[in-house]
Amino acid sequence: MEKAAKPPHGETREDYKLVSFVDGDPENPKNYSKAFKWYITMVVSITCFVVAFCSSVITADVPGVSETFNVSHEAALVPISVFVVGFGVGEF
Repeated sequence: MEKAAKPPHGETREDYKLVSFVDGDPENPKNYSKAFKWYITMVVSITCFVVAFCSSVITADVPGVSETFNVSHEAALVPISVFVVGFGVGEF
């Protein structure tokens, strides 16, 4: 008798956890006040903007970084490159 192959990860009921809330549960996101929902939305939005802005702010003074730390132009670009790679890795 041949043993059935196990389905890929996430394909069985045991791989999932169902989160449920009782009526009136204050920890249920659906019960948050409208003001709190907007607060959370704005915090996430502003954080996204600030991080995106900070990733490119150093590009205005790459020659200054090269001069201050006595490194080549390519070495001064390493922090920007690592930051952008971090964005890409963070997407997964």
